Amino acid sequence: DYVTSSFKPAVKYLYKQAGITAADVDVVQSYENFTGGVVMSLIEHGLCTYENADEVLTFDNLRADGGTLPLNTSGGNLAECYMHGLGLQVEAVRQIRGESSNQVANAKVALANAGPMVPVASTAIYGTQEALG
Repeated sequence: DYVTSSFKPAVKYLYKQAGITAADVDVVQSYENFTGGVVMSLIEHGLCTYENADEVLTFDNLRADGGTLPLNTSGGNLAECYMHGLGLQVEAVRQIRGESSNQVANAKVALANAGPMVPVASTAIYGTQEALG
């Protein structure tokens, strides 16, 4: 690997500690300081691979209303004045509570990350009591 979004060390423990796998994630909030960083972070979180990213990361798949991998349902940094990822954490919680203006149907697990491609990258799983036990 020649490129990284700096999530590999955290992801190594993220799903294990949450008691889930990448396949359990219903909606993703990803800090998008650069488009490439988002793609790399999705790959490093196991949500797609280098080989299938062009098939997975399509407009229809990333939509809140029926997409297979809804991404940045709050509009991301472009809609939030570039607040360094705080709004993404809030949106992840709104999705789990069923309170988002772009609600993903039956969202039980949300992944939110911030800071791709820098040493201080952070990542978190939010979910219902039922989903995370």
